[in-house]
Amino acid sequence: MKIGEYPSLSDRLYPTLRKYEKDLGDSYPELRMAVNLYSHNVGIGSFTYLRRVLEKVVSDTAKIKYAEQSDWDFAKWRRNKRSFEDMISDLSDRLPSFLVGNPLLYGILSKGIHDLKEDECLEYFEIIEKAIVEILDEKIRISERDNSLNFVSEKLSKIQFKLDNNKK
Repeated sequence: MKIGEYPSLSDRLYPTLRKYEKDLGDSYPELRMAVNLYSHNVGIGSFTYLRRVLEKVVSDTAKIKYAEQSDWDFAKWRRNKRSFEDMISDLSDRLPSFLVGNPLLYGILSKGIHDLKEDECLEYFEIIEKAIVEILDEKIRISERDNSLNFVSEKLSKIQFKLDNNKK
């Protein structure tokens, strides 16, 4: 049996997770906790925190999509969906394509929490964590692309405005 490791697995992984802090906000500690629990051989608990991160991605997306509807209520929206897959389907135009293409991820996490044994969750943790990281990376890429497109569009509009005013 191995005793101690320096630097620990969580110490090695934390720096790679830092880039998700801004995007996850209050849920960033949950991602760190998932890795920390896994590094201490707690499989079911690590799945619990990964599922919370996935839920945060979906709930944030729903809140952004429906922000302009004054009568929209997240809790009511969530109750009206029969499953997590229904939520993903409803938000498919705004969620990372990896998540839309792999809605089974939530079911695997739930099964891990409710039905699997510790060692099974530990066995599957790395690939599940990689899937979550892929979703977060894609979300960041989408955000960066949207920011870049908005910046360029704004500059083009200013140029057009300037050119139109110079003709007069």
